[in-house]
Formats: sequence, C-alpha cells, structure tokens
Amino acid sequence: MTAIPLILRSTQPPPSAKRYASSMGGTTAVIEKANKYVARRDLRFAATLLNHAVFADPDDEEAKEKPACVYDKLGHGAENATWRNLYLVGALDCKRASPGQRTRSRRRQ
Repeated sequence: MTAIPLILRSTQPPPSAKRYASSMGGTTAVIEKANKYVARRDLRFAATLLNHAVFADPDDEEAKEKPACVYDKLGHGAENATWRNLYLVGALDCKRASPGQRTRSRRRQ
C-alpha cells in the first residue's frame, strides 16, 4: 500500500506520469496548470496534476515542493482525521524524500 493520498483515490499508476506530463507540454507546463487550479481552490485536481509532475521528473525540486503545499492545504481543510493525517504525511514525504521513498520515524533515545 502506498501513502500518497491521491494514488489511494486514483486509478492512474505513477509510471504513466511521464506520458501525462509529455502530453500536457512537459513538467513545467503541468506545474503552471496546477497553479491555476490552486488559485481556483480546486486543490484535489491540482494535486493530481502535481503528482504526475513529481513522478515524471523526480529530480525537479519545484515539482516536489508544490504538492507539499497543496497536500498541506488539503490536510488542514479535511474534516476526517484519517484523510487529514494522510495528506499531511504526504506533504511531509514530499518535503523530505523522492517519490517512492518512505518517511522513516526515529525514536529518541
């Protein structure tokens, strides 16, 4: 199971991300389109677009930062604690790691 919030609610697998990004004009174009949806407060669709951008180009720092902001907004706006936590952990993962890597919790000793 993955902890990427939109993959849990999506039928689109990450390997298709490069094809999505290419068909939309590249990663930069996907990010620009996602920013327009963020401005319209259509955060879930913006996150879907940004998810494709991250998986299409995992080394693009902007592509990793943008979904973290959107996931934060979705998490803080979620009424359900499970979805809130899932979005916020997804934001944390975007800030800390590349796609596919998991966040590791460390215990204090």
